[in-house]
Amino acid sequence: MKKAIIIISYGTTKEIAREKSIEPFYQMFRDEYNSIKVIQAYTSRYVRKKMKEENKSVFSPIEAIQAMLDEGVDTLYIQPTHILPGHEYHRIHEAKVEIEKQNKKVSIYIGDPLLSPKNDMEEILNILKKKYSFAKKESTYILLGHGTDHDAHEQYEKMETIAKSLNYPVIIGTIEDGVEEVINKLRQSQVDKVELIPFLFVAGDHVINDMMGHGPSWKNALEDANYSVKCHPVGLGEIEEIRHYYLNQFKTNTYGKRIR
Repeated sequence: MKKAIIIISYGTTKEIAREKSIEPFYQMFRDEYNSIKVIQAYTSRYVRKKMKEENKSVFSPIEAIQAMLDEGVDTLYIQPTHILPGHEYHRIHEAKVEIEKQNKKVSIYIGDPLLSPKNDMEEILNILKKKYSFAKKESTYILLGHGTDHDAHEQYEKMETIAKSLNYPVIIGTIEDGVEEVINKLRQSQVDKVELIPFLFVAGDHVINDMMGHGPSWKNALEDANYSVKCHPVGLGEIEEIRHYYLNQFKTNTYGKRIR
């Protein structure tokens, strides 16, 4: 049995964001499983195209799987850095099923995204509390996710409900839903200070432009609504305890216990 691990990310065109989030995550797996080959893949065609133009190539998920099969690997472990079990996560599962149909001797196992229904959202929130305090009564903390039209979007809502049960002044907003929904919630809380925190794995274009850009950004919209805004341009992948949360759930899966 020959094994390998593939770390799959959406990716980003911002090199500094890759260096702060994706590369430490990748290196963490390489250090933990130093007797097994660990490689990376990006799901975003746009990111792969832009990186190729800069002479920095990276596998797509299918290319990464095929490369490992070509090397004689018959047992693959895939860990996505995705936040939700949404469309892209399910496309990885679809690729797994198709490849296993074509290669009966190949086994592929896939780790969970951060907000998998079986993961502990309270623990994730407590990691973020340790990082950002969530203690200033005069402030509300907005966790800004990407959003999706997939059913997995409800995981954001579940997490906000858990935050409320813990008395954390947290609202979860998404780029796809827009800032107005969050402003309406803020008006009910009667605060005038907010802190914007990316609920994204990397602090790439969405953080630089959508969250805190000089144009039509969340920061500017909130300031126009008379809120004092502090931004934290830190991707989840930059937080060591978040990276280790992914690793620990990977290790505690049934297949993770026998990976070495």
